[in-house]
Amino acid sequence: MTVAANAGPHVESPIYETGGNGPKYSNPGGQFCAFHLRTTTPHVWVWLYGAERESLIADGFEPSAQDDWFKVKTLLEAVRLVKWTLKAHQARA
Repeated sequence: MTVAANAGPHVESPIYETGGNGPKYSNPGGQFCAFHLRTTTPHVWVWLYGAERESLIADGFEPSAQDDWFKVKTLLEAVRLVKWTLKAHQARA
């Protein structure tokens, strides 16, 4: 979430849904990522605008049954997600 908040200029403060889905980050082009925070399992679901499913799978991320959502289970995966978060921000800018 820190990467999303600092992905580039004009990132808007995250929007939190009342349903507990987690923060959503956007820039003037629109929403570029969202996090579904899990409290009962040791992972976070992440949605990234324009993420190519096959590319993220090839990079080792486990996809959700829902399109464009991926499981992040470890800090190492979170570090690998940085480049994808920045790409999503740039795609919406």
